[in-house]
Amino acid sequence: MILRGENLHDRLKDLLKTHTHVDIATAWATGGEHLRLLADATRRKHGGVKVRAIVGIAGNATRPDALKELYRITDGDLRIIADGSRLFHPKLYLFRRHKNELVASHAWVGSANFTNMGFGGHAKANEEIIVEMDPGERADALAAWFQERWDRCATDPPVRDVIRRYTEHWKRNPPHPDIQEFVSGSASRRIELLDDAHRPLTFAKYRQALKEVRRDVAGRRMGNLRSPGSELHEGDIPPPETAAWRNELVAS
Repeated sequence: MILRGENLHDRLKDLLKTHTHVDIATAWATGGEHLRLLADATRRKHGGVKVRAIVGIAGNATRPDALKELYRITDGDLRIIADGSRLFHPKLYLFRRHKNELVASHAWVGSANFTNMGFGGHAKANEEIIVEMDPGERADALAAWFQERWDRCATDPPVRDVIRRYTEHWKRNPPHPDIQEFVSGSASRRIELLDDAHRPLTFAKYRQALKEVRRDVAGRRMGNLRSPGSELHEGDIPPPETAAWRNELVAS
C-alpha cells in the first residue's frame, strides 16, 4: 500500500485501533494531530497502545514540547539521538499486535518524519510518501533493525535530564526559520500560535510569528474586508506563557 501525506492521519487512526504496540524511529518530531492521535491511543480504557520512540534532534528541528509529550506517552521508553558525525535520518513506524502467542507487525517506511508537515497537518505540508508493508519477512526485518538500534542507543544520562538540557539549548539556539517551516510549517492564523507545532517559546519569536500572520492576512484581504485581528499592535500582546497571552489569542 502506498500512502501520501494527506491520508496518513486516517490510516494512522485505523492502525492504532487494531494494534497494541507502536515503535517509531524518526529524524525529527513536532506536535500536531499525529501526536495527539498517538496520545489518545495510549489513554484508551481497554488495551491502550504501548509506544517506544527513537528521535533525532539534529539542527534543533525537533520541538522540545514534542519530546516532553513523547516522554509522557511512552512512559519513559524514549531514546534521543544527539548530533553526531552521522545524521540520524530514518522514518520508520511499526505497528504490532500479539495473537495466539505470535507477533504480527505492519511497517511504514518512507519520507515522512513524525512532524506536523510530514503528516499533512498543515495547508502547505510537505509532499511525502510512505510504503506500508503487511506482516511478513520485510516487516520482521525492519522490526529487527529497530530493536537493534533501540538496544544500542540507550540515552545516558536519564532522558528527562536530556530533554531539560535540550529545551534550554533550543531556547537559546532555535532552529533556522527555513528548518522550522520545513518541519512545523508557518502559522497562517493567530489561533495557530497556540498549537504545539507552531507556538513560539519566546516573546521575540512570537512577535516574529505575528508579523508573518499579518502578512498572510494582508495577502488574502479582498476589497474592504479586514481580518478582526489585523489592527493589533505588538504592544497589545502580553508576553508568551502567561494566562493573559493565551486569553488574548483565544479571544481572537
